[in-house]
Amino acid sequence: MSTTKSEVSDMARWVREVGAWKSEHHRLRALLARIDTTLSQREKAVEDALWVRAHAADQHEARSAEASLRRALKAVEREQAQTHARLEAICESLEEVHLEGSEAITGPGEEPPERVGVSGRAPDDEDRVEEAVWESFPASDPPSYNPGRA
Repeated sequence: MSTTKSEVSDMARWVREVGAWKSEHHRLRALLARIDTTLSQREKAVEDALWVRAHAADQHEARSAEASLRRALKAVEREQAQTHARLEAICESLEEVHLEGSEAITGPGEEPPERVGVSGRAPDDEDRVEEAVWESFPASDPPSYNPGRA
């Protein structure tokens, strides 16, 4: 098998082309690796930026919720202060009314103390009778009230 000069020349050309392609292939692989690294870095930067934005939105929501809670707390405190002021006014108006309680009977056979009326004097028998008339109610109606009965 003899090799001709043209075959050797073709073979050398093919070897050079394959070497050039191989060199180009390595160069492209290196370029792709750099592109991949840059892309990964940019993806990470984008993810970080998105996280920062999301975190900022969460912080904004938290601040907004905190502000609304503070407003609600102030409203409750105002309402509590108003209620307390109304209660104090009621207590002051009740202090103007003096209630006098009767002394307790502590043993058997003791007479209850005389009640003191609004006028400041002890009621007499006539006042007691009049009071009893107003407080009593007959257990049944008189016979003349129902004319149908005998």
